[in-house]
Amino acid sequence: MNSQALPLDQFLNSTSQLMALLEEERRLLVKGKAEEITQIAKDKVKLTLAVSQFQKQIALKSQTISEFFQAEPQEKIDQLASNLKECARLNEINGHAIQLMTNNTREALKTLIGNDPTQSSETYSAKGKKAYMSAGTSRNITKA
Repeated sequence: MNSQALPLDQFLNSTSQLMALLEEERRLLVKGKAEEITQIAKDKVKLTLAVSQFQKQIALKSQTISEFFQAEPQEKIDQLASNLKECARLNEINGHAIQLMTNNTREALKTLIGNDPTQSSETYSAKGKKAYMSAGTSRNITKA
């Protein structure tokens, strides 16, 4: 076993954990579990830092990634490549789901308050003059 095997094993472990987190995130997105998704995001940051540490270790040894991988068994390199591709795929799926949920929420807000909450809107006062409302300003729909 060469001296670089341990960091690669750690990197493989980190990518496997990241895959599991992304799969869990997808499950939670479907169920709408916001609090748990927040924890997943924090855990993803930790794993991203672990990957960054791996890259720093390679740099400290004055090796390029290609040089580093030349000393590693092909099986590990293939597994790492597979893990990274799967992480990218899962992250893209989750990103699309989050974007869709955000768009749906924005549309629901537009329906409920009668305008786009991210834009100012133009309305008319009781005297028929233009009155501008800034984003987030509420207006009465009916009077009691």
